[in-house]
Amino acid sequence: MRSRTIEHKTFLKFTLLTGILVASLAATARAQIDPIRQLFVETSAVGVARGQVARLNVFYHDLFPPGPCLPPGPCVPPDSFDALLTLYSGDGSVLVQRKVTLTPDRGAALGFAPSSFDRDGRLALRATVEVSPDPNGYRPRLVPSLEVFDAATGQTGVLNPGALAGFQPQPEPPGDFNFGLLNVVKGQTARVNVSFVDMPEGFPPGPCRVTVSFYDGDGRLVGESTQALEPGKTAQFDYQTGGLPAGGRVRLRASVHVEAGDGSVVPCVMPSLELFAADTGRAALFVPGAMLGSERY
Repeated sequence: MRSRTIEHKTFLKFTLLTGILVASLAATARAQIDPIRQLFVETSAVGVARGQVARLNVFYHDLFPPGPCLPPGPCVPPDSFDALLTLYSGDGSVLVQRKVTLTPDRGAALGFAPSSFDRDGRLALRATVEVSPDPNGYRPRLVPSLEVFDAATGQTGVLNPGALAGFQPQPEPPGDFNFGLLNVVKGQTARVNVSFVDMPEGFPPGPCRVTVSFYDGDGRLVGESTQALEPGKTAQFDYQTGGLPAGGRVRLRASVHVEAGDGSVVPCVMPSLELFAADTGRAALFVPGAMLGSERY
């Protein structure tokens, strides 16, 4: 009788452990096959007045790698992503939406010209971008911007670079920075300033090399320049609109690349973007960048 009791208890323990193991494996399997969560990006609110247009711009240059690669595999990076662009009013109601297909470096946009306003003659609105998940876990590194420009002249007066929310993004490479898309009209100059603010330990003495590239809304390279930048000095890179036809305008963005020195050390560089009138030099827009460098690849 005692032997049977021990055998019965042993069987119960084995059954219990087996059940726990099976449940654990099932949970792991479910976790692996659960759909990847949507990528969600949003901007803070901006004000739009009568005669102005709000436009949400978004593009992506590269991808987050999958991790882990989900079965059945193999994981192949997608050529595009389906996205939903939305503009909301201050009370949270949807003003306008658009479904788009995002491809690398090609910008997508959603515009809205208000017809009704608050008592102060302005309308507060904000924007979101939702990207459908890829089965293999790839996600685009989105660069959003919400701009407000004059409907008659096309001149941008406000540019909100947006903020990432809902996930922990992988940082861009230490020597790279992408500004968001904005509207530039004939008679304006887009200028990227790059300042060599500090030389981290391990970076060789002397200048660093900085490349600034300008792209249009379709991702075409429309201007590029590389300069050697001495410590403590600021270099300037311009995109001029003299070649545009009268009344012409272009959606433009800029990217900054700083070359690493020996040992893959990136110097500390601070970029910024200005938009100003070519004839008077008066600034219409200023966009601060983010500190680059002081990291090893």
